[in-house]
Amino acid sequence: MGSVFIDAGVGRNRKYSQGVRLKTPAIIFLIMIRVINRRKGMKTYELLKKPRRGCWIDVVAPKKKEIESIAEHLGIPKEDLISCLDEQESPRISKEKYGVIILIRTPFVKRGELVTLPLGIVIKNGYFLTVQLREVEPIKDFLDGSVRDFVTDKRTRLLLQIFSRVIASFMYHLKNLEDKIDAIEEHMLGVPKEDAIVEIWKIRKALIHLNDAVIRNGMVLESVLRGGIIKLYREDREIIRDLIVENKQLVRVLNLYTNLIASTTDAYFSLISNRLNIIMKKLTSLALITSVPMLVSGLYGMNVKLPLQSHANIFTLLVAFSFMVSLILTLIFRKKHWL
Repeated sequence: MGSVFIDAGVGRNRKYSQGVRLKTPAIIFLIMIRVINRRKGMKTYELLKKPRRGCWIDVVAPKKKEIESIAEHLGIPKEDLISCLDEQESPRISKEKYGVIILIRTPFVKRGELVTLPLGIVIKNGYFLTVQLREVEPIKDFLDGSVRDFVTDKRTRLLLQIFSRVIASFMYHLKNLEDKIDAIEEHMLGVPKEDAIVEIWKIRKALIHLNDAVIRNGMVLESVLRGGIIKLYREDREIIRDLIVENKQLVRVLNLYTNLIASTTDAYFSLISNRLNIIMKKLTSLALITSVPMLVSGLYGMNVKLPLQSHANIFTLLVAFSFMVSLILTLIFRKKHWL
């Protein structure tokens, strides 16, 4: 593959975040290309300088030059590699002349918001290639030691293990969303604020994208199970069936959370509407109570003859009358729970 794999280093237990540093006279930059090798009997994986048959090549956010080098070395059209980096690309699986290309979506936290990103997988005779737009958790799990039983020369089993980690990643983030929903519900019991509805909108948007990604990932799994694209053994079919069941369970959980957030939204608006009604009742009650003294003072402030206007205690009588009427209205409104 040329200079792309030079100085990749060989070693065991090397952290995935180290990457490969190449120096030029002008800049220093990080190339996230790892050649991973692990065979049966090895306690951990090793990073190779150059790819060889039976290895796993992991590529993160490759530049144009790196894509061209990988395409030339592995005999893969660069257009297929570029499609794996398209953020809007939908999950799919297709059998090509050079091998099988699979694209699934995996959760990713982007600027505090939960989204999904494409994860491209190419299975070719002797090689297993993953292409990531950003480093995603399912691949990190393999490189940080969370997945201990993978081998790189069993490509179908490695593919199914990646699927399993993707489903687990969705479950993990759904648990976090559930905690956020619970926190919003508790917040709603206090004084509702505008930021609560913004958070609800973000969660609802995330659930919609997650649900679409999970359903499409499930369709890819079902395509793999039907056979004809990837050679499957009996054990592989059982694993795929289990993964399909887990994925369907994930869809049900997503639908449950979607209904829950919809109910939370309805409850939020109902609460806001109810509190607005209470405020309007109080304002209306106060307006009616204060209108009696204003009405009486307005009537007796006109320059026309009115009853009892010549009475010596007319002012006291008017004040007492206004007070009594206002008191009666206050008692009526309190009985109706308007005050």
